[in-house]
Amino acid sequence: MITIVYWGDSESWPVYGLAIRQGCLKHQPVTRDCHRRRTVRMVRAPAPPDQPRPRMRGFKLGMRMIQARATTREAVAAELERASMEWLEADLAQCPAASAVVGDADKIIWVAEEIHAPKMKTGVPAPPPFHADSVEVTFRTSTGRSTYSGAIEKGSAAAWATRLVEALEPCWHPAAAAPPWRR
Repeated sequence: MITIVYWGDSESWPVYGLAIRQGCLKHQPVTRDCHRRRTVRMVRAPAPPDQPRPRMRGFKLGMRMIQARATTREAVAAELERASMEWLEADLAQCPAASAVVGDADKIIWVAEEIHAPKMKTGVPAPPPFHADSVEVTFRTSTGRSTYSGAIEKGSAAAWATRLVEALEPCWHPAAAAPPWRR
């Protein structure tokens, strides 16, 4: 339904990835209304102490993989286990703030104003963002897919996604399913 990947700066260090899925889950009993359930799962690099910037999670994880020379699937999986990756889950229905952000998805600006309505500006133009963190957001339906990939600009899908993750923060709990690197 929705996937989000947060990349730290232009080096594309992986900070977190999450997916929202609608439907019954394999590890839970099938109920009459489980097909309407929206479950969010996220894998996130651990936070280094005293490093508040999200990109540092990905940078430190990347450096860990490089130093461990983790180049095979098995070596990467073992290193992810040792890194204490966060593997989290939330029920969107139990997280009203996050549900409200999802409800605001129709307000996302998919095309930057500089493309669809360029304006002549006077004075010195604003500098382009250098080494900006970027977020990739994909919405999937039965008939198509919409993807945004770029900097966290006001009104963008990336800004919406970061708001969603902030709203989910108090709702996370350890995921019941095995993490992807153990499968």
